[in-house]
Amino acid sequence: MLIRNILLDRELQAEGALIMLESWTKDNAVEASKAYAYFRAFRPKVFWHKAVWNPAIPPKAAFIFWLAMKGKLLTLDRAPFLEIDTSFPMCNLVEESHAHLFFLCPKVSQIWKAVRDWSPITRSFISLQRSVSSLVRERALSGRLGKTRCLVIALAVYCTWLARNLLLFDHVPFLVDDVINKIKFLVYRHAHLTHLY
Repeated sequence: MLIRNILLDRELQAEGALIMLESWTKDNAVEASKAYAYFRAFRPKVFWHKAVWNPAIPPKAAFIFWLAMKGKLLTLDRAPFLEIDTSFPMCNLVEESHAHLFFLCPKVSQIWKAVRDWSPITRSFISLQRSVSSLVRERALSGRLGKTRCLVIALAVYCTWLARNLLLFDHVPFLVDDVINKIKFLVYRHAHLTHLY
């Protein structure tokens, strides 16, 4: 009865509901897969899944990278319940947000510039989504070079997020050179472990 009511609500009339039911049947039996596809929640396909879930990226970095691509990291603009100052802890210029955390902050911009200078990434970083979409458009995700590019971006996001958390919660100073060196170290270590080099 519940399925019938949902179907009638979606199709707006009984004739449309009957046509939909008939499209699910084959040899007088309902094909469950077609009904399931109709009723499951619609989720838009993302262009960046192969870059984020690349086998070259360590799982913990891939998870943070995934949250960053979805804009779901718990930045201060998304945590008003904490009742603390929401200005960005690294530069105190504006309210912390994903955009400011990964590209607009002057300190983080230095990190991305250094990453681009020593890595196989040649394009300028404008935003996280644009950087990853350029890799996807160029089909630069497979092979050693492509995997290394994904690894570099993921570890840059991961190390920036860790350094931000250390500053915010443990009051460890955010030093650009330290973050860059940690990114380099993790890239080289993981690249050797996964035989990218």
